[in-house]
Amino acid sequence: MVMDGKADFQTLIERAKVTSLQEIVYMSRKFPATYVVFDILQRDGTSLLDLPLIERKRLLKEYVRGGKSVVLSVYVEGEGEAYYEAAVKKRYGGDNGEEEG
Repeated sequence: MVMDGKADFQTLIERAKVTSLQEIVYMSRKFPATYVVFDILQRDGTSLLDLPLIERKRLLKEYVRGGKSVVLSVYVEGEGEAYYEAAVKKRYGGDNGEEEG
């Protein structure tokens, strides 16, 4: 789950613990979840693990449709390390992953 733009695993855990229909309905409305799909490992009983990741990403886009509660992850081809470094810098404000204080 993401709350205020940050991952909130504690809320996700609490949401997953509910068992009564009433609680499930309440929690799903209060804390709607989105399933982020980032890879496809099998299709029609056939393993796709031997395929290169870029090919699995293409198949994922072909076979899985995004929607209100399902999102296909965005990937950066060829510039992954630079993208990662920019994300770390944005998250922590520095170049080395340490928080500025």
